[in-house]
Amino acid sequence: GLQKAAIAAGNDLLFGLRYSGNTAMLITGIGHVGADRSATAVFSQENGNLVNPKLIYDYTDYNTIAYAADAGKDAEQAIIETTNPNIALRSVASRRETWVNSSGETVDAVTADGQAEVMSAYPRIRFDAEIISNQRTPYNRPVSGGWRLGDIVKANFGGQSFNVLVKAVHV
Repeated sequence: GLQKAAIAAGNDLLFGLRYSGNTAMLITGIGHVGADRSATAVFSQENGNLVNPKLIYDYTDYNTIAYAADAGKDAEQAIIETTNPNIALRSVASRRETWVNSSGETVDAVTADGQAEVMSAYPRIRFDAEIISNQRTPYNRPVSGGWRLGDIVKANFGGQSFNVLVKAVHV
């Protein structure tokens, strides 16, 4: 239903809680559905509230091969295949191709345009972890470092800082 439609559109269907006094209402939406608490809710291993953190380097949306073509027509058109060896050699299943219309007038210029396309690929870094409610970051207390389902919080790991979405809560 809704979740399949959201995924097909390139979005996640997310859930959150909206509070009014002592009443909580489950809400759904696309994008973040809670509050941005990244300035006050900070999670890290040093704070004792971050467990099993990991960085995932995602290359799935990157082109590994570019076919660069000059402005020639039909048999006169030069087509050069260029590769990003840093990504392409990881697996034969990682081959992803793209077409580059080059304005280059020499083979070297066309090759450079194709190479620029595939070398511009950087991995999307995804962060995954379990966060723990503790005195510093209590669950369901949106003051003084608290957080709720659907909120954006900050996580520090591996010398990097991430604004992350709380997608699930185990109680």
